[in-house]
Amino acid sequence: MKLPAKIAILGVGLIGGSIALGLKKRLGTKVAILGACSTPKRAKMALNKDTIDIAVADPQKMPQNVGLIILSAPISVNIRLLNSLKLPKSLIIDVGSTKEAIYRRLPPHIRFIGTHPMAGGEKAGFEHAAPDLFVGKPWIVCESHNARSSDVQIVNDLITILGGKKIVMT
Repeated sequence: MKLPAKIAILGVGLIGGSIALGLKKRLGTKVAILGACSTPKRAKMALNKDTIDIAVADPQKMPQNVGLIILSAPISVNIRLLNSLKLPKSLIIDVGSTKEAIYRRLPPHIRFIGTHPMAGGEKAGFEHAAPDLFVGKPWIVCESHNARSSDVQIVNDLITILGGKKIVMT
């Protein structure tokens, strides 16, 4: 199993924070995680807990060598980010609950796979993130015509590393 060396998580709340914590727990320094947080306070918390390696204030200024971008903000924010990111070599996935709006607005040049981990809880926010949140939980994947077979493998590896169970939907 192999993930890109640099992963950006845009939205380090419950789900994004749990992805980061899970990757750090299982891969340690084999992966560098860039995190875009909604507030400087959340960025400081995530850095202090060694959840992310670099806090990114402006997702538009991310390094070009990020291999995987995980959109983990509210869906309306994810759509704006998807249309404004200028990283054509990066695979982009989302972890939002609905897909129609994002697929309808998907720019044709974007390598994108929509996903939705069926995990979480009644409490939101980074302070409730947990490294084992996805263990044994279904993780829905909506494969995209924009995705390469290597992109699908990256998503499969991400889900496996985090302990989730992949379910493919169209």
